[in-house]
Amino acid sequence: MDVLAREELKQRGGIYIEQVLPAFEQYEACTWKLTLDEYKAMFANLQNQHMVYADFYYSKITEENRSVFEEHLNQEQMRRLDQLCMKCRDYREQEFVIFKPSSEELDLLVEISFRELLFSTFYVLDLPLTIWSNYGGEFVGFADEKELLGGITCNY
Repeated sequence: MDVLAREELKQRGGIYIEQVLPAFEQYEACTWKLTLDEYKAMFANLQNQHMVYADFYYSKITEENRSVFEEHLNQEQMRRLDQLCMKCRDYREQEFVIFKPSSEELDLLVEISFRELLFSTFYVLDLPLTIWSNYGGEFVGFADEKELLGGITCNY
């Protein structure tokens, strides 16, 4: 599993955002309000052309929140979640895991973020572009320059 620590993410060009509101002042930002299928296509396109990483906080939520979360998943999504948790188990001591997801894992993370079940941040290291998932019903992209917002149509 290709896993990065926060400092390594930054060293490799990733934009790490501690809090979203100050990031609007620090970076160029745009928002997307798309359907789930459009988000999945957008992220698949980014993954096909760039180095996409995501974070995963599942191990840090309470048992009660896990139960509520899992109630909203179908059998296939639970299978993918279990596989992802197995891959991440060696990294439990970390605050969260930043990893390079497979297309199946990315699809799951986009969907659970879209559905507001568990949020992820997506890092496109070679642009660099960071996408904060589902902030007020929209996904927000942050980059150093507008041209680096992935060539994706933004709502400004």
